Amino acid sequence: MVIDVRKLKNSGKDGCSFCFEYLPDNSLITLPCSSFKRPVTVTGELELAGDKVYVNGEISYELETACSRCGEKTEYRGLTHFDEAFSDDPNDKEEDFYPFSRGLVDLTKMVCDSLVISFPYTVYCEKDEKENESEQ
Repeated sequence: MVIDVRKLKNSGKDGCSFCFEYLPDNSLITLPCSSFKRPVTVTGELELAGDKVYVNGEISYELETACSRCGEKTEYRGLTHFDEAFSDDPNDKEEDFYPFSRGLVDLTKMVCDSLVISFPYTVYCEKDEKENESEQ
């Protein structure tokens, strides 16, 4: 998931769209007994602004996991949005930037961070989801 912003600058553009598929390591998942069912899809827009690069978009994923109530296998579909900045200036440590260097923006760490934050605390199978809704 690397974007070469040098090529983008050389083509005279100041932005682009992107779409990647990425299979993260299952160790990222905070739910027990869970795995990625298929690669995650990362889509978004990139914009150049001086020595900064701004990206925004969404990450969609599917997990195979265990129901938090009954333990049966179930699936969870997740969607999370991101709006992040990258900088190639090593002095930007005070700001909230992901680093990039040599004109290459690697989205991998940002995607992994966004995934970890997006995972739910509990997942219910279809039967237990209905029971959970009726209890509330």
